[in-house]
Amino acid sequence: MRKTFLASASIVTLLAGVALLFAAPAANAKPKLNPIIFVHGGSGSAAQFESQGMRFTSNGYPLTFIRGLEYDSSSIGDILPLVHLELDALIAELQAFSGQAQVDLLGHSLGTFVSQSYLASPARAANVAHYVNIDGASAPAPPGGVPTLALWAGDAPPIGSIVGAINVTLAGQEHVESASSPEAFFEMHSFFRGGAPATTDIVPGPPGQVSIKGRVDAFPQNAGLAGATLEIWEVVGATGERKKASPLKTFLIDATGDFGPVDEVKGGKY
Repeated sequence: MRKTFLASASIVTLLAGVALLFAAPAANAKPKLNPIIFVHGGSGSAAQFESQGMRFTSNGYPLTFIRGLEYDSSSIGDILPLVHLELDALIAELQAFSGQAQVDLLGHSLGTFVSQSYLASPARAANVAHYVNIDGASAPAPPGGVPTLALWAGDAPPIGSIVGAINVTLAGQEHVESASSPEAFFEMHSFFRGGAPATTDIVPGPPGQVSIKGRVDAFPQNAGLAGATLEIWEVVGATGERKKASPLKTFLIDATGDFGPVDEVKGGKY
């Protein structure tokens, strides 16, 4: 099936009314809250899903349920089996952590090739409850038989189609926007949860409760920049001037690229 999502500047303000059109399901009938894994495209990274991740947490998802698979998209022809093994490990980690038997998988652009080839294995497809194919490869059927939402950027006719999937055209949107926009999130959440989200806004955390963490990567390999030093400075918001003579925190980055969390940040405007 196919439907076209007409882009509108007033979509966020309309959501409260739209949500009322969906009858609240019985508590025992609500779909499971599955962990989410995003697979980026060529010359991309998991950072492209940050906005959507915050929208999911604004709608009740634990932050720990939302993950991205990093890989070197410039070498995918040589490393695809290794990337599939890394996806195996990430799924197993989230299954053990969450207690859920399956995850929800999203692929964008080249990530749809990675995801569709992964789902071609019945054993691997059995671990995936829902698949979102974002502006990438077409298919003659839902990959691996997994229920599929296919999002396509631009105006009708779209660049592709997945037969038997829910095909949605995000009118007027560009390629990367189709993975990161509020309209795309609306479709993702509705597909996973069986109803509209409470909001497509990114809801700020409580004032004064700021925590910073992240990764320092080499791009486009998306591997940790081992040996690098990261400094976090307190600055004046209006000018960027440093408030003190020394950084708030300093991290020596290892092969994982990970740093943080830093919870000593004051205020909420950073």
